[in-house]
Formats: sequence, structure tokens, C-alpha cells
Amino acid sequence: MLVYAINLLLIVTWPFVLYKRSGYVKEKVYCCIVAVQLMIISAFRSLSVGQDLPGYNEWFNRIRSTPIQQMYQLKYVSGYEGMETGWNWLNKFLSIVYPNFRIVIIFTSFVFVGGMCWFILKYSKIKWLSFYLFITLGYYTQSFSALRQYLAIVILLYGFKYVERRKLVKFIVVVCIASFIHKSALVFLPVYWLPKIKAKGLYWPVIGFCSVVLLMYAPNILRFVIERTKYRGYLKYLGQGSGDGMLVMFLGFVFLILVYIRKYRRSDGNADLYLSLFMIAVLLNIASLSLGLIGRIMLYFHISLIILLPNLLATVKNRQSRYMGLLAVCSLTFIYYFIFLLKADMQGVVPYVFM
Repeated sequence: MLVYAINLLLIVTWPFVLYKRSGYVKEKVYCCIVAVQLMIISAFRSLSVGQDLPGYNEWFNRIRSTPIQQMYQLKYVSGYEGMETGWNWLNKFLSIVYPNFRIVIIFTSFVFVGGMCWFILKYSKIKWLSFYLFITLGYYTQSFSALRQYLAIVILLYGFKYVERRKLVKFIVVVCIASFIHKSALVFLPVYWLPKIKAKGLYWPVIGFCSVVLLMYAPNILRFVIERTKYRGYLKYLGQGSGDGMLVMFLGFVFLILVYIRKYRRSDGNADLYLSLFMIAVLLNIASLSLGLIGRIMLYFHISLIILLPNLLATVKNRQSRYMGLLAVCSLTFIYYFIFLLKADMQGVVPYVFM
């Protein structure tokens, strides 16, 4: 865990090193330094760091040896069946550039980290906290394993600007491109209409009601839905839930949001969008207690936390109150990262080994 601890320490240390610089230049320099740091750790890790890497490696080698005219005939390999067309052709192109799986790791690392740094630089009001959450909420280390989904996520984040500008066609194009990498990205389509839902009036009672219903009836609801789709095979996983530790942390965030929400909604034009994304994640988290696979869908929504929480705290004018909020967020996520993620090592990222 030493590499991960040093990585996190550097992220909160660089702002003090760069304190003499001012304004946007300081923020750009900081983001560039952190980007290089994160890219190096991700791109040059061993194939043993990331639970799904052996399967991706085998799939890459299969694609490398497959003639272009036979690409559409690719079948099942090591648990990967029906991989998305975009991912297959990306692997084919990269295998022509360099016939070793290392190029896939380097490419996905640079695109994902670079995309996240752009997103944080553009939207976050407290850059160091966004990077801190990017690490402690597990997105960074999970990307070591879930290559396709995190590549799709960073493509979707690029589409945020089209939600802001109300460019529906362009947003749909971005979502479709992401779905060629991981088809689950299609669940992001309704996000375009979320800014119309305002976090006031009946908003919170409705969220509370839905939460109670899911807590009581999630298994029955999921069974009803799954039995009427082509995914009946997932019924065998019903009852194999997860995410209780994350739910406790999320409830802490909800309390923090309720304390500071008024000022936040007045000062951030995207506040309602980020809030709705997070509340969808909370509801999905409750459902995931009955079916752990829903956790993968949650990723598309709760990644908004890396912007929501920093921007929320940035609106707090009282210094003592803001510091208390920062302490609460940093403490909760620190415990979650080192105890629930790294110690449990669900993604196969411990110990970290360089190539």
C-alpha cells in the first residue's frame, strides 16, 4: 500500500509547494503535475495489478492474431463474450502500433487520467479535493481493472458540456461512442434531462420515499424487472449484495449536502445536475445491497461527487464551518479507501508492483 499512500500524500502536498504561483496558472500546473504522477503509476504497473488484466491481455492477444476480415467472428475468451465493437477495433489498432498488451495499459491510463484531469480543471472549485476524492473514492484504482468501463466514463464526462449547452444531438453522439466501448454507458442518456429537476419542494421527500421502498422491496422489484428482460441469468446473483460501507459514507454526504445546499444551489449553475446524479447513485446503492452487479451502473452517477463535494464546500464562507466540512469529507473517504477498498482488495491492486 506504500505507493498508494505516497500518491495520496503528494496530491495534498503539491498545492503547498506551488503556493507562490497564483490563480489559474497554479491550477493548471498542479493538474499537470498530478496527471503525470497518476499516469506513471497507472501506465507502468505490472499485469498483476488489476483483477481483470489477465483476461484483457488474453483478449488482446486473440485480436492481435485475428485478420482484419475476421474481426467480426471473434468469440468467447476467458469470460469475455460479445465484447463491444469499439473496444475490439481499438485493440486491433493498438496491436498494429505495438504488438504487446502494455500499449493498451498505457493508452487507457493516459486517456482516463488525462480526461479526468481536464474534467477537474474545468469544473472543480477546489482542485486538490477533487483529486483526493478521485483517489479515495476508488475511481483511480478501480480503473486498473475495469478498463473498458472507465474509458467509457471519461468519454461521457466530455459530454457534460453538451448537457450545459443543451446540445441534445451532440450529447447522444458522445453516449453512443461510449457505448461502443462499454454498452452499459447507455444508462447515461437520461442525464441530459436531469438539470430540469430542481432540488427543492418535493424533491427530498420523493428521494426519501424511494429509498424506503428500495430498502423494503428491492429484491422483489429487481426480480420482477429481470424476469421480463433478456438478462434472466442474473437472477442467480440476486441476494448477493454489496455496498453497505459505501452507503454509510453516502448518507454522511447527504447530511453534509442538506446543511449547505441553499448557498450551493445559488452559486453553481450545475448544482441540480450534480445533486440528481448523486441521489440516483444513492438509490442504486440501496438496490445494490440486493444485487451487487448494480454497483457497476452506480459508477456513472456517483463519480459526480468529485465535483459536487468540492464545489459545495467552496460556497461555505465561514472558515471554521468549511474546515469542519473538509475534515468530515476527507476522514470518511480516507477510511473508506484504506479499509474498505485497499484492505479488502476487491480489484486486485494490492500489492502494487511496477512492470
